[in-house]
Amino acid sequence: MSRGKLIALAICGVLGGAVAWYVGMDPWHATGVAAVIAAIGFVWMAVPERLPIVWPLERQAADDGNRNDVNRLSWSLRTRRARVRPDAVRRVRQLAMGRLASRGIDVDHPLDIDDPTDRQAIERLIGTRAYRTLRRNPVRLPTFHDIEQCLDALSRLIESSDAVADPPARTHHAIGRKSRQ
Repeated sequence: MSRGKLIALAICGVLGGAVAWYVGMDPWHATGVAAVIAAIGFVWMAVPERLPIVWPLERQAADDGNRNDVNRLSWSLRTRRARVRPDAVRRVRQLAMGRLASRGIDVDHPLDIDDPTDRQAIERLIGTRAYRTLRRNPVRLPTFHDIEQCLDALSRLIESSDAVADPPARTHHAIGRKSRQ
């Protein structure tokens, strides 16, 4: 402790005691206030100064599809009402439009989700439920399960060139819930 800090601490203690006496404390209690201020100051100065802890930055992998990307993606999909966010729906629509464009009648007429004349052809390829999920609906956002079903249908579209009927729905059982049968 430096001599200057000790002198400043003694002055603060005396001033604190003088203010307490001036406000109306008797001299013994005002002296006690000055002693407490000095004791707190001594303890404060005796504690060594610690440097702030700097956490090392996490090195992120440069490749796509690492665990952090999947984790961030899964959290960004769901909203509070168990619906999928509009930006995720838009990305699924873009994926579907790219995959369905190659399945058109000819090169000049690729299948388009927004074209009502292509509805039957698209439903034959990916199923009615997936088509309803991909259709624009400003009122109702699809659920996570709807998007999952749609992505399954789109992946089967790439795996096989045959038409896909509506696949059976996946059954998800939440822990603690009784299954409906």
